[in-house]
Amino acid sequence: MAAHSDGMRFCGGTLIDWDLVLTSASCVFDPRFAILVTAGDHSIYQQDGTEQTQYSKQIILHENFNTSGKLENDIALVQLERKLKTTAAVRPITLVPASFEIDNATYGIIAGWGQTEIPPTTSTTATTEGARQLSGNLKTAKVPTLNGTACGSLASVEVMEGEFCTADVNGGLEGDRGGPLICSNALCCVCGILSRVVTIENEEEPTQIVGVFVKVSDYLKWIEDQIPQEPSSTTAASTTTPTQSTTTPASASSLFSSSIVIISMISLIL
Repeated sequence: MAAHSDGMRFCGGTLIDWDLVLTSASCVFDPRFAILVTAGDHSIYQQDGTEQTQYSKQIILHENFNTSGKLENDIALVQLERKLKTTAAVRPITLVPASFEIDNATYGIIAGWGQTEIPPTTSTTATTEGARQLSGNLKTAKVPTLNGTACGSLASVEVMEGEFCTADVNGGLEGDRGGPLICSNALCCVCGILSRVVTIENEEEPTQIVGVFVKVSDYLKWIEDQIPQEPSSTTAASTTTPTQSTTTPASASSLFSSSIVIISMISLIL
């Protein structure tokens, strides 16, 4: 979780319905913070004119989140107080179908406003460093995807059931956690939620950034069970039964960026 220059902490998230955001439980589990969601943003340091904000109405954490202290089942839903308005800059995105296989993906695309540099491991002021290194604009990175077995072979990386990882010299850092990943074999859909980041240093090679992701396809039933039901709800994107899409990479990138939100944690303790 990164700190903004004004002291506010934030993570990423994905708009999967007009009033529903998918994120990591580790971002929103602390009751000492109110949750403010901003959609349609591009630059966090200036007004784009496309932003929409809503406070949370309800936070739904996975019932088995972090039961062993290893951040397993790191998934949550944030229900907003009101539905967001449909614009070119704000659109929900669908989830991958249950048949999705991470082994069939060759790469993923992650996006967020997180750190742009790996902070020094010896730094004693991680929060200050993180605030200085946050990206002012929404950025993306293309990263190779690995299944759980391949991830487990990397030094210092532990993956739980229902997780996979990416590994590259690029990738998500603090401030990107909770944000989405789209995979090469399902560019129209969210396949992962960034749970945590591990950096692997090697004197002879560039530092490798390993992102550990919750595998969305393993949690479709849980998501469906948590969604508040309305008698006559009409949504632009189905969160449980995505239709087949012929979305091109270019249009997928536009849809992806318009579904990413900033989740700000505002302290309730004065």
